[in-house]
Amino acid sequence: NYGLAEGFLASPTTPLADMGDTSDEPLQGEIWLLRHVALYSLGRLDEADAVYAQVQSRGLPPCEMVEPTCFQIRSLALRGRSQQSLRIGAKLLQELGLNMPVSFAGPDTAQRLDAMTRWITDEVAGANPSARPMRDPSTLAVARLLRWLVYSGYHSADMDALAWMLTESQRLWCRHGPSPELVMTLARVPGMLITLRQDYRSGYEITRHAMAVGERFAWEPQATGARYLFAAYACHWFEPLEHAREYFERAFAGLQESKDFFFAAHARFVSLSATFDVVPTLHACDDEIEKALAACRLTANVRIEAILTFHRRFLLALRGQTKDADSFDDERFSEEELLARTAHLPAVRDTLNFLHALNALIVGDAPVLIARAASILSALRSMPGDYKNVHVHVIRALASAWQARTVPAAEAEALLAQARACRDWLPARAAGQ
Repeated sequence: NYGLAEGFLASPTTPLADMGDTSDEPLQGEIWLLRHVALYSLGRLDEADAVYAQVQSRGLPPCEMVEPTCFQIRSLALRGRSQQSLRIGAKLLQELGLNMPVSFAGPDTAQRLDAMTRWITDEVAGANPSARPMRDPSTLAVARLLRWLVYSGYHSADMDALAWMLTESQRLWCRHGPSPELVMTLARVPGMLITLRQDYRSGYEITRHAMAVGERFAWEPQATGARYLFAAYACHWFEPLEHAREYFERAFAGLQESKDFFFAAHARFVSLSATFDVVPTLHACDDEIEKALAACRLTANVRIEAILTFHRRFLLALRGQTKDADSFDDERFSEEELLARTAHLPAVRDTLNFLHALNALIVGDAPVLIARAASILSALRSMPGDYKNVHVHVIRALASAWQARTVPAAEAEALLAQARACRDWLPARAAGQ
């Protein structure tokens, strides 16, 4: 009960400080650390910022700053401040003794990526099986920090940072052995390899291998997290979509069991694109959304709650229960009001545009489809590997073809070329099945 814990932790901090007894400083510091975790878990992120500043002011050794900094990185990324989180994480990495290029942009990125793909080929073939687990505490601290920096890198779509951090994580695995944190980190490889090299296969193999290692050593909740990432960004490119849904279900159950409700809500949201293509009824989709909203309410996860609310409004529009076929509004809900409070958060506006485009495609509203399709193309950069890419390419292909019928021939040719590119992308992805 984070609310109860935060209440207890908040009470003693001021009296201890007022007493001026330096022998209480370790206890005071421990209380700040625990309160930071509680505030983060409650979604009271602005308050958590102030507590993190108190923790920083204590001048702790770098290894002792890793845990609060990881929570702070997550907190900043969730509020669209990923670049700030990368900066504080990079500074701590250097303090931990890791040599890194300026702004993560190294001159040897291509060579590092080549080495990564060779490594997974050998691992899958059994020529270079994973060694004993990592043991060195300082290296484990670096691995933990890299895990959350990679998470933040995806929120900022900073591919230079991701390429360096992910290949560095793979190098740590090779030199020191796997660890629970590296299982989670390498499970995030697909989006980077897809963006930089259109390499779906290596991303799939690396994530599947990381998940298998996590399961072999019974590393929880990291193995569960890797299972979610495999379902979200890799499985569907090479296995039936129903398999991905099974992995999602197992991951959600594991996250619920470990009380990571913040991550559980996110996992359920990401699974919705696959769910829409697999489940037989809209009622089944309703059930998925309600499960995710229940997890959101436990942590005040405003961002995911807004995204899930838009999904629920989309389902109501499909049933004809909103003001108009192209509207998500009714007498009790205003899309613009919710957007005014949440549009600054990552993926909120992109998700709304995507759902309006999908709704327009289904109901045959060409003007809305064309307008919304133009705005979702940029969203592809922020979700490499996500199954939603399939829907976006279908939407873009049909919107471009539809628009080509209404413009002069010179403009139509460019639109038809765009439609063909999106159409050709689909069989290329299906070839892996």
